[in-house]
Amino acid sequence: MANHEAKGQALGQIRRPAAALSAAAGFFFGALALTPSQTFGREVGGQVGSFLFYGVGGRALAMGGAYYGISDDASAVYWNPAGLTLLQRKEVTLMQATLPTEAKMMFFSYAHPTKKGSVFGVGMTQMSASGFEKVDVVYDPDDLTQERTVSRAGSFDAKEQAMAFAWGKNITETLAFGLTLKQVTRALGGKSDNNKTLDVGMMKGMGPYYRVGFGIQNVFALRKGETDDRLPVVVRVGNSFRFFKDRLTIALDATKPMTGDVDVRFGGEY
Repeated sequence: MANHEAKGQALGQIRRPAAALSAAAGFFFGALALTPSQTFGREVGGQVGSFLFYGVGGRALAMGGAYYGISDDASAVYWNPAGLTLLQRKEVTLMQATLPTEAKMMFFSYAHPTKKGSVFGVGMTQMSASGFEKVDVVYDPDDLTQERTVSRAGSFDAKEQAMAFAWGKNITETLAFGLTLKQVTRALGGKSDNNKTLDVGMMKGMGPYYRVGFGIQNVFALRKGETDDRLPVVVRVGNSFRFFKDRLTIALDATKPMTGDVDVRFGGEY
């Protein structure tokens, strides 16, 4: 009788993760089916500050950038500030990458939990490129048939950078809240601008297997500089499922700039 009870308990332990996995699979494939196919792979390029959506961190990038509902390390300063509450000790994240266009991207973040339950973080995201050729064009606007004179005038650089200060705190045992203050600066060919913005993020545990993140970036922005560009308000949602004692994680994110299309990202790790 004891053997039968032991087998029944073991079978029940197997069935519960299996049932959760089936439910998760149904959720994700249903979400994929309901999402217009043209949104997949569509970048947020062209948006002001689009470098802030490329993604940072080896783990997050390996998951295709589906990390908003995970954000359980120091890179939460970049992703979702509410995820800082998942840290139990001080952490540092460093990254440097060279993109196909020869642009360089750098990221640094530091997270510091406190004894009172709050977690603070600082971070820097920077993208730069140099060596662009500058030219002067001389022509008569009243005579378009006249040949134009083009001459070299040196070179110029492009640089975008965001300095961030983040804070996260648990509101309840399953709900966390976070804020990120950012200063986004851009410089191109002698022109520059500066935006101070606020991001709001939340993280909610929905049982032992499922976690959802929700946030709004650039809730407000104070702009100053030589351009009329404005950072768009961005809504972000992230889902993550964990199975087999956290050995398997599946994530699905959706990002929607108010002035752009939905960008959907899906990834997993084992």
